[in-house]
Amino acid sequence: MSNSIVVRLLRKSLLFVAIGISVVLVFALIAGQVEQRVFRRRATLLLTEIQSLKLGTTPWHEAQGQFEHWGTNEKHNDQCNEQQCSLEITLIEPVYNFIWTNRVFVNLDDYLRWRLKLTYDTGPFVRLEVALLRAYLVMGGRPAKVIAKVGMLGGTVWSKGFQTSIEAQWYVDEFTELISNVESISYQRDPQLALHPDYVIDRQSGCCADVGYVRFTPQADPNDVHRLMQFDLSCLTRIRPCLDQSDIMPVAWKQYLAEHSIN
Repeated sequence: MSNSIVVRLLRKSLLFVAIGISVVLVFALIAGQVEQRVFRRRATLLLTEIQSLKLGTTPWHEAQGQFEHWGTNEKHNDQCNEQQCSLEITLIEPVYNFIWTNRVFVNLDDYLRWRLKLTYDTGPFVRLEVALLRAYLVMGGRPAKVIAKVGMLGGTVWSKGFQTSIEAQWYVDEFTELISNVESISYQRDPQLALHPDYVIDRQSGCCADVGYVRFTPQADPNDVHRLMQFDLSCLTRIRPCLDQSDIMPVAWKQYLAEHSIN
């Protein structure tokens, strides 16, 4: 077989491989976008249900009935009784679940290190996993988790909360997670209570996470609670990633920035 024929066959083979990889990537991207939109729709429904609860007014049996359709996503506190109880509903996007629970790549690197007697901190399989996750983010993937909480005291809803966690951006060798949380608490000491005695808006930032939160007491004005519990869940699907709390909690964060500019 002449060299020219070998070259032509090689070119054709490479072309077919390239086309095959492209087709797989396109289908993966389409499937990922469809899955994320379904996840966003479910998260929006859950947020709407949490927002509809009125602290100190909504009967517990009514709240329980409202959340029954979440099935295995719903978990009650083991210490529930007639006077006090709580439930938590968790929705997890599959890639987010893979990032935090799957250790296949780590185990493969451990085996390779043991089998070939190698020494390294980050192995080739973990590097491959990181590269795939970075590609997923670049293509518009938004790994995320949503948690809703409801608490009962004396037969009525006494607390509620809603939290989103989104793998937002890649820095050097790790992800930055954008966590936004609005929840009720019994009491908290904070300088902000001088501005509004029944709720606090603040943030905590570190190397791997930016956490923004709103905490309000059961005595907080229902209008304030509804206003502050506004999430922009387009962050779960938008092509341009949400990188700041103002993207995911626009109403609460506008107030936070205004109050801190005064101080």
